[in-house]
Amino acid sequence: AALAVLAAAELRAPRARLAPGAVARVVGATDLVCASCMTACGVLLAVPLGLPAAGVTVLAASLGGLGVGWAYARWCEAYARLDIHVSAPLVLVTMAVGSVGKAVIDVMPGVPAAVALACLPAATFACMRRSLANPNAGAGAGGSGDGGRAAAPLLYYNARTIGSLARLAAGVAVYSMGIGIIQSVRLETATPPVLAILVHHGSEVLIALLVLVLVTRLDRRLDFSHTWRVIAALIVTALVLEPYIDPAALVLLLSLVRTAQTFLIVLLFLALADIARHSPYGPRLVFALGWIAYALPFALGKVAGDALVALGSDASFELSLVTWVLVIAALFLFDEASLGNRLIFAELNEVDDADAIARRMDALQRELNARAAGGAEVAGAPEAGRLATAGDEGRGRVDALTDGRVADVTGARCAALARACGLTPREGEILDLLARGRSKTHIAEAFFISENTVRNHVKHIYAKVDVHNRQELIDRIESTAI
Repeated sequence: AALAVLAAAELRAPRARLAPGAVARVVGATDLVCASCMTACGVLLAVPLGLPAAGVTVLAASLGGLGVGWAYARWCEAYARLDIHVSAPLVLVTMAVGSVGKAVIDVMPGVPAAVALACLPAATFACMRRSLANPNAGAGAGGSGDGGRAAAPLLYYNARTIGSLARLAAGVAVYSMGIGIIQSVRLETATPPVLAILVHHGSEVLIALLVLVLVTRLDRRLDFSHTWRVIAALIVTALVLEPYIDPAALVLLLSLVRTAQTFLIVLLFLALADIARHSPYGPRLVFALGWIAYALPFALGKVAGDALVALGSDASFELSLVTWVLVIAALFLFDEASLGNRLIFAELNEVDDADAIARRMDALQRELNARAAGGAEVAGAPEAGRLATAGDEGRGRVDALTDGRVADVTGARCAALARACGLTPREGEILDLLARGRSKTHIAEAFFISENTVRNHVKHIYAKVDVHNRQELIDRIESTAI
């Protein structure tokens, strides 16, 4: 609910037209409130206050969820300003250090743990605010902080392409719901021993350091789809071996599920920061929408798992079903068929050349944006065309009429034909590219869709314009009055 409110506020922010100082004061006050909520959550969970256990759990989860969600959103702002070559190692180091800290707090007695948990939120927000206030924090967008890798972030996600991430969002929802069920049915039914806690956090540290070495020292790719399949392997291994493992060892095995959940959260956070960096949308908005895809299904999964436990079921069939669903999701939702999935961490995985997929997509989107803007700027195109044939004096007035821009006659004709034939906005953009001789492959890449989808759009365009092939379409465009 808090993330939904945050997303709605971010969507309304451009229309609210608040002064930057007012926005900063609101954000600062929210930081203070959420840090206090996280502190209260830590105290409630660590110190026995004699309150009903169920009430304490609900209250602590509500306060902690509000604070942690906002803290993640604010940190997403900081990481979205960094080049992926900086943010990825930093996130992995943070995961390792954080896991060590969690292990220490988990084995502490109640009062010392409460003191530590009460101090951590203030330290978290203080570090975050200092990071955002650092003038060098945004250097990854073009300053010296990115080592000169890029003049500016490549912007390949926008209103026409953001839908390509739907498959990713569906996969995240499936995984998080499955983990929610597993957590309620298996992970929360018994208090883990100290050894299980150490195995859990120790494996987190090991995985974080292993991936860090692969990325920074061995120059291996951080492939989003492949890494997600590794997470599925950890979860499925624990579920498949569960019936054959001694109960004492089972607790240790199920620590793999906790480790997988931690790595899932870290990977998703880094992916959302990368998406925010390469899109015109605000990091808080990107995080809120992306985290809802994780948090809401996870909560639903926990509700379903709690219901199974309340019914006294051992949930063997349900966990087998979860295992099957996770395998199917790994095969069909996190494959590399989706260009949107492949573009996540693209700058980390590709050589710095003009043919790299990230640069090619950025160039395509800039071309489309320029054409879209040009179409709105050619209102004077008919007059400009008439003056251009009226001798030197007329040609001299063209520049004044178009404010120094050359009229995009093809774009204006395509826009007029699209309006006359009732084409959708997407069909209008595809019509413009067809008129300029672009191939179906080029168009598919420009919109992050398959060539079959492009063929369907072209078929609809032909039907609405009443033509049968591209040449007839070009003739119709050239005969369109503007």
